[in-house]
Amino acid sequence: MQPKISIVTVTFNDKEHLKLTLDSLLKQTYTDYESIVIDGGSTDGTLELIKEYNQKMNGKMHWISEKDNGIFDAINKGIKMAEGEIIGLLYDKYANKDVLQKIADTFDREHCDVLHGDLYYIGENDKVIRYWHMGEGKIKDGWMAGHPTLYVKKEVYETYGLYNTKYRNSADYEFEVRIFKDEKLKVSYIPEILLYMFYGGTSSGGIKQYLRSFKEGVEILKSLNVAHPVLINFKRVLIVLKQFFQRN
Repeated sequence: MQPKISIVTVTFNDKEHLKLTLDSLLKQTYTDYESIVIDGGSTDGTLELIKEYNQKMNGKMHWISEKDNGIFDAINKGIKMAEGEIIGLLYDKYANKDVLQKIADTFDREHCDVLHGDLYYIGENDKVIRYWHMGEGKIKDGWMAGHPTLYVKKEVYETYGLYNTKYRNSADYEFEVRIFKDEKLKVSYIPEILLYMFYGGTSSGGIKQYLRSFKEGVEILKSLNVAHPVLINFKRVLIVLKQFFQRN
């Protein structure tokens, strides 16, 4: 039997993008999933939209709407609610209708603990703004997986813990360093576009935003006892900056 996948979506006053996200999920050919929507107490009609899609999903959706302490606190709430064997995050939209099927097939075939792939950042009319291609790699070489494409077995969260909300900009990187640094997990990579990521919010801060986030990188590496934190963070800066100029 293929695994049940829990899809965690966090949102706040972003009704239009949430609709695109949920439509994308409903179009998936793989149907053994649950949708977990964590709303931060929106006032723009998001709650009404969630209730509408709750009906469309025929019992597959679970949701809450309440104030949170930022995106990673909201993600943690969703992970705690998840009942699936595999947990993924979705704030954007899938590249095609078969993405979840490919993810399930890869977990089933390769018996991996974590899976990731590539993504496009898109603007209006789905225009590609930036391409994210990291491939396979290691934390010590400055590599990090494309976080929005990360699918993780629930038992990994149970073993390694949830997101550290101390890092408001870089909790995703801290989580990846924590689970990947010792190279104990089996990691699989799907070498194709899995996701179209909406270019806005934290994704549109540009180079300056990334450079601010990178300041936390050295602190994260030191806190997790990773050798040569300054060198590793410098490598990561170069790799991520390269993504701004890569298109395919």
